Amino acid sequence: MNARACVVNWQHCCRSSLSGLIHNCLQQMKYYVVSLSVILLLLAWYIQEDPQTSIKMEIKNIASNLIKNVATGESVAMSSVWEKQTSVIIFFRRWGCVFCRLWAHDLKQISPLLKENNVRLVGVGPENIGVEDFVAGEFFDGELFIDTDKKSYSGLGFKRFNWISVIAALFTRESRDAISRGKAANVGGDMKGDGLQNGGALIVGPGGKLLYSFKQDGPAEQVPNSKILEVLGIKVPEGVNVDQKSQPDAQCDLPKKV
Repeated sequence: MNARACVVNWQHCCRSSLSGLIHNCLQQMKYYVVSLSVILLLLAWYIQEDPQTSIKMEIKNIASNLIKNVATGESVAMSSVWEKQTSVIIFFRRWGCVFCRLWAHDLKQISPLLKENNVRLVGVGPENIGVEDFVAGEFFDGELFIDTDKKSYSGLGFKRFNWISVIAALFTRESRDAISRGKAANVGGDMKGDGLQNGGALIVGPGGKLLYSFKQDGPAEQVPNSKILEVLGIKVPEGVNVDQKSQPDAQCDLPKKV
């Protein structure tokens, strides 16, 4: 074997060894990523969230709580929201949350139908932090309020994550899909505020009759627009798709139509 052939063989061996080394490293990395994900999920299950999540969602738990109107600064009782007309009330996790901004953005698809049917669309946040950016972004086509003491969030038993469970929740398929949709919709987002709080939704008839209740289990969950219209008895125009994405169903207190 001449010198040139030896060099070629040596180069081939080096390439094969390097390729094998890279392959082994990638396999090891996949193993560690999967292992870390499993550990995070197990820890999230072991370290339970706030026990208040077992509280039943009832209007009486929050009717007298004060909320602040973002536009006027006036504080009013929560019951004033549904006192005279049917209201759809969305409890956002925080104003800078990409999932919340996306939910607000999706609701714009049905806000004209809600107005036509005299249904009030209300968004509630748990704190002041980030509300100016939320308003400036024009994500939500409805009235905004702040539950500064979080009494309504606790009164309705909305879940609170711990740091481990919230990180694990961000890696779910649902969250990753929502993040992609949020980027496509250019809703932005930031890390300001209480990232451990979850939210939900209520649909309440005039005088305080609870028609529908929903609690988030994951940060990206939301009530489908079609479900909101179904509960309200509002017919979707033929050929119109009001849902961006199907989401888990929730408890509905209206009898099913035969």
